[in-house]
Amino acid sequence: MRKTAATIFILAIAWIGYVSWPIYDLFVLVRPIEGRHVEIVTRYIYFDAVRASLTNQVVGVDVRRTGIHVSPLAQDIATSALADPVVKKLISPEALS
Repeated sequence: MRKTAATIFILAIAWIGYVSWPIYDLFVLVRPIEGRHVEIVTRYIYFDAVRASLTNQVVGVDVRRTGIHVSPLAQDIATSALADPVVKKLISPEALS
């Protein structure tokens, strides 16, 4: 019985840590945003990952809306040629400031 209770307690603590860690990271990011400390915010944001994700989402939505079936290679070319330069200007430390 004691081992079961100890196991449940340890799993509960691990679950609480797993759930609360992203919330803590969010609060760490929100404080500099509210204080308008751009240099600190840019340290926490991975702009390359944000740009890549947003670019893929924009191209994916455009392909779905138009209803055109394109190959993944053509979609990658459209991503790098059309959407990527626009997203680079929108998602940058300069635009954030």
